[in-house]
Amino acid sequence: MKVVFDHDELDAAVTPLTGVTSKNNTIAAIEGIQIKADGTGLCVLSGYDMEKGMRVTLNAEVEEPGSYVINAVKLSQIIKTMPSGKITIEVGQRNVTKIYSGKSEFQLLALDGDDFPNLPELDGEQGFGIKRVDFAQMIKKSDFAVPDNDPRAELNGLHVEIEGKTIRMVSSDRNRIALVERVCEIENYGSEDINASFTIPAKTLPELTRLLGSSDSLVSIKLGRKHIIFTLDNIVFFTRVLDKEFIEYTRFIPASFAINLRIDGPRLLQSLERALLITENIQKGETKSPIRCNFTGDKLVLTTSSSTGRFYDEIDIEKEGEDIEIGFNCRYLIEAIRACDPGELLLSLNSPLMSMVVRPVKEEEGRKYLYLILPTRLKS
Repeated sequence: MKVVFDHDELDAAVTPLTGVTSKNNTIAAIEGIQIKADGTGLCVLSGYDMEKGMRVTLNAEVEEPGSYVINAVKLSQIIKTMPSGKITIEVGQRNVTKIYSGKSEFQLLALDGDDFPNLPELDGEQGFGIKRVDFAQMIKKSDFAVPDNDPRAELNGLHVEIEGKTIRMVSSDRNRIALVERVCEIENYGSEDINASFTIPAKTLPELTRLLGSSDSLVSIKLGRKHIIFTLDNIVFFTRVLDKEFIEYTRFIPASFAINLRIDGPRLLQSLERALLITENIQKGETKSPIRCNFTGDKLVLTTSSSTGRFYDEIDIEKEGEDIEIGFNCRYLIEAIRACDPGELLLSLNSPLMSMVVRPVKEEEGRKYLYLILPTRLKS
C-alpha cells in the first residue's frame, strides 16, 4: 500500500480517531487505526474500541491500494511532528511501514487490515438533523450529572428524548437531576413526527462534544437497533446505545413548593466558589464538609467549616415562605448554577430533607433548565 495525503487533512482525521481506539488492550488491532485505500482516490480511516467507533473518508493519491492497521497514538504523534505539505504512508514487505514527508521519515510495523474488527452495520431506522452547536450546548448543560460507574447501568449515560421539535436531555447520579429542554429546528428524515428516546453512554460524551464543536452546520443522527450513528461531513461516529430503560425522572421533581426565593446568580456562584476552598480538598477532589445554607428573612447566610478553616458569607434574597436551614454538597450547587448561565435564579424548596430545584428566573422562549439537588444532613 502506498498513499499520499495532505498533511493537515490527515492530522485532522487522525486526531479524533485516537479518541475511539482502545488503550493497552490485549487485542493489538483495536489500539490502531485501519487505513483502507482503493483505486477510487478515496481512503477510509477507521477506529473502533468495540463500544464506540469512527470512520473518516479522505481524498488521497492512492498509488498502491491496500488495507493495514497502524498504532493510533504513534501515528498521531508522527504526523504532528512532520512538516506541512504532502505526507506519504507506504507499507512494504513484512508490513514494514514508512511514513515520510520531505526529508523526514519514520519506520514502524503495521498489522494486516483483516486483523481489524468488523464495524457494525451503520444504518438507522429513524433519523433527524440538528445544528451541531445546539446539540453540543445541550450536552454541556446536562452531562455533569452523569455518573462515572453507577451500579444502575441505565444511569451511566445522558438520556435524550425527542418529541416533534422538542429535544430533552436528562442525567442523574442519584444525588441530583439535570434537565435541559429546547425547541429546535429539526430536519426530520422520516415521514412521521419524531417520537423517540435513547441514552448516550458516558464514555462517548467527551469525544462526541469535541466533534460537534460550535458549528451551525447539521449533524445527522440515526437510531439503529443497537447503535446511535452521528454523521458530520466526512466523519461517521457511532456508539452502542444503553439498552436499559432510563429512570422515571419526572416523579422525583416536586409539583409544588412551600418556599421560593430569588437570588443573584453570579453573586451566589462567587460565594460558593470561595466556600469550595474549605468544603473540598481541591487537589484530591475529596468532599470534607457540606455548605450550610440558612435562608432567613431577606438574607442567605452561607457557612461551612472543616479542618482547613471556616467560611461565612451573606447574600441578599427575596423570599416567599418560611425560613429554612439546609445543607448541600458545594460542588453540586456550583455545577447547577453554572449550567443556568446565571442571571437571577429561582431556588425552590419544601423541607431540609427534600430536594431543592434551581432554575433561571428568566428563560428564553423554547428553552428550559431545571436542576434538582438532594440535600446533605447537617450535624447540629
